[in-house]
Amino acid sequence: MLKEFFIIKTVEKSAEKLITHVAKTNFNKHKSNSNSQYSQSSITYNTEIYNNGNSVAGSNTVSLVCAHCGGTMAIDKDSSVLKCPYCGSTELIQENNNVTIAKIKNDTQKEIELKKLEMEEKERQRKYEERKNSDRFLIRYCMCMVVLIGISIFLLRFSTKEDEVIQLDDPNMAAVAMSSSSYCEKNYQQATDSLKKSGFTNITCEPVYDIYFSVFAKEGEVDNITINDIAEFDKNDVFPKDAEIVITYHLSYSKKPNNTEVETTRTVLETYENVDPGKVRILKSSRDYYGENYQDVLSDLYSLGFKNVKTDILYDVYFGFLVDEEDTETVSIDGISDFSKGDIFSNDAEVIVTFHLSYTDDPTYSQTTTTTTESKTLSYSTNDKETAKNGNSGVFSYRSKGGTYYIYYIIDFDEGYVYRFVEGNGDETCDRLKIESGDLNSGVTITYNDGDDTWSNWLHFKWQNQSENLTLVDNDYFEYEFKATNLTDALSIRDKKRIIDY
Repeated sequence: MLKEFFIIKTVEKSAEKLITHVAKTNFNKHKSNSNSQYSQSSITYNTEIYNNGNSVAGSNTVSLVCAHCGGTMAIDKDSSVLKCPYCGSTELIQENNNVTIAKIKNDTQKEIELKKLEMEEKERQRKYEERKNSDRFLIRYCMCMVVLIGISIFLLRFSTKEDEVIQLDDPNMAAVAMSSSSYCEKNYQQATDSLKKSGFTNITCEPVYDIYFSVFAKEGEVDNITINDIAEFDKNDVFPKDAEIVITYHLSYSKKPNNTEVETTRTVLETYENVDPGKVRILKSSRDYYGENYQDVLSDLYSLGFKNVKTDILYDVYFGFLVDEEDTETVSIDGISDFSKGDIFSNDAEVIVTFHLSYTDDPTYSQTTTTTTESKTLSYSTNDKETAKNGNSGVFSYRSKGGTYYIYYIIDFDEGYVYRFVEGNGDETCDRLKIESGDLNSGVTITYNDGDDTWSNWLHFKWQNQSENLTLVDNDYFEYEFKATNLTDALSIRDKKRIIDY
């Protein structure tokens, strides 16, 4: 840009020198001619003037000032005609040095203006490119800063290992390396190793055999972890090193050994100091029982030695979003519903387990018109609740889910038969077997007679005088659990089957 500026200045100076030189030459040439005149206010030169094509007598000079209106006229190097831009009159001129000088001067001025415009345009383009490059740099700078901040956060977050051990001043205390929710995302062995690394010494792991299809949980994945009965804690929370830590984890149902709850309870009981005869030390807090299947809770309480265990049902399951059927709501012992692990009670204390069932299982609920007497009966039996406890009269219905189908048992003491059938696998038959002896508290005996093959099964309440659950013992003494189901629905399905007597 500076170079171009000097070129333009050089052209201007050259033109000025040329104009001056030619003017001096003509001045000296015509100075001796008495008819020649020079005016100090304008440049004149020797030529003939033609106005509208006719020669004008007595005028041999032409002025750059219009003779008609006095306006200044510019000379174009490519034209021999002068036209006033103000009045429009035209004059034809002949070339001479003065005309040439005027043309050069005029063209030089135009060139200078064009150069200035060109320089201004280049300057604008330069500033535009600078702004554009500046914007690009700013954008790239911001992007780099965002990336650097992200990398810094990542490095800051993972610069410390998740299970890094924090050294405390008190040698008897230890800090957990993770929150309770983080432990629940780990395998129970990883959780155990992390806790041991932190310094904890009293860790117990208990399996929960609740994986059927491996959809919602993985084998070995931690289900719950408590430290001194505290189920929710944050990373770096401090506890005594000998605090009791219980880790429950998921395992496949198929790996569940027989009577696992009873054996586990007996093992745990051996670790506790002896209690007085007729007393029971509870191994879980009331909060631990919340949400467990009530059947597991009953089994646990019976195995501890409680003799007076009862159930109370809440028929409040409508869609199963907030609570599932058979989930335990509360457990009260001798009227105390907020007990702690290790508390001691009399073995004949009244124990009430309250759990949830579907509203359709409510004895007062019926989809058909019933009499006042019928409205008092259970949904799964023709008996009322008190009569059903005897297990020796009326009709009962139970079912168990086997994959994509259900296995039903209807025990009809009125007719003296037991009906067994399957719904959902395409089987259209129903087995009918005669009740040989017994009741559902002591055990009902039924026998299959299929040609030369004969085998017996036994049916009984899972717990004495508790009619909600049924246990089937087959010929090989394997046990199968069934739950009470709506009698009307079960009879409707049975009536569509083809009866086979054994």
